Amino acid sequence: MAEMIPESQISAITGLAGLLMLTLLGGFLFMNALGLDKVTAFASVLSTVYNIGPGFAGVGPAQNYAFVPDAGKIVLSVLLLVGRLEFVTVMALFSAHFWRWR
Repeated sequence: MAEMIPESQISAITGLAGLLMLTLLGGFLFMNALGLDKVTAFASVLSTVYNIGPGFAGVGPAQNYAFVPDAGKIVLSVLLLVGRLEFVTVMALFSAHFWRWR
């Protein structure tokens, strides 16, 4: 007989997935607002968060990130750190519960 997954775990996983989607959407909107086309903006955010290397369009295998404005490079660098350090770890650093002494 299969065990039931507690509702608290389902809520935690759903919340984490939603937070990740909001991070991707926020990065995409920021990069798109800087003037990058939609494919390049989304590909740059995906490739930095998930550390997958080259993306599509302007950040594809034959191009680089040199044309991205400085503000975009800063945002992509932060997203790269979020992806490298794992999303859960970074979110824990911003949690008040993490910094509370016992």
